[in-house]
Amino acid sequence: MNTTNTTSAITGTTATTTNDSPNNPYTDFKAGTTAALRSWSALRTAVEQSWGGSHSASKAEDLRSNIFAFFDGTSPKPKMDSFELEENLLGYMEDEFGVVLEDGSERELADLIVRMYE
Repeated sequence: MNTTNTTSAITGTTATTTNDSPNNPYTDFKAGTTAALRSWSALRTAVEQSWGGSHSASKAEDLRSNIFAFFDGTSPKPKMDSFELEENLLGYMEDEFGVVLEDGSERELADLIVRMYE
């Protein structure tokens, strides 16, 4: 049994997880999604500039957790499609950070997450 410590890319907190398989595809999906969210300039800027208030980092972590609730590894197909994820990303960024996205980056991110999951 392997035990690993992982640090959240968004909040900086460390969690210990147990993974029986070193090549777990869902673990790779979660790491890829976390990296994609970390590199998404709209979210990164919103957190760095505290556009979501003093809890900006936790709001970003909530977004990550919400994505994993729909892409949970229990089914080969995600519980939402790329378009639904795109709409959710748009709404979340506007509701939680006051960011109106017009650059199409939410579409790119949603497509990437869905492709990584499948």
